[in-house]
Amino acid sequence: MRNSVLSNDSLAKSYKRVPLRGAQINDQRGFTLLEVLAALSVLALGMVILLQTDALNTNRTLHASRLMDATLLAQEKMDEVFSRGEEVTGAGTTEGQENIFSWTRTVAVSQYPGVSEVMLSITWSEGSRGRSYSVIAFLPE
Repeated sequence: MRNSVLSNDSLAKSYKRVPLRGAQINDQRGFTLLEVLAALSVLALGMVILLQTDALNTNRTLHASRLMDATLLAQEKMDEVFSRGEEVTGAGTTEGQENIFSWTRTVAVSQYPGVSEVMLSITWSEGSRGRSYSVIAFLPE
């Protein structure tokens, strides 16, 4: 009785696949050239997007670092003005250079009586672009 019962595996092996008319049986496994090219193009596009994102992040990090340095320099130059106020009152312009930064400080008589206007502009270059940071403050005379 045991021999008369066929298992599913033996049934599957005993039957032959018969192709439909005009159809071919292709038992080869693998990818076609078109599938490989499509996968490679999707991978290449993803890599290009990742590299552009990385370059953009690097540029923005550099800009943020330089802007922070320019802000600290502006604070230092404004502290100089406010710590010795009587020496810088009246109209005049002072210029200077520190590392990659150029700065210009202009003291002018403001429209308000008894107050001088102090304008500080810091410039630097990032690649081919020029950047600037400006601060305006009022100093009592």
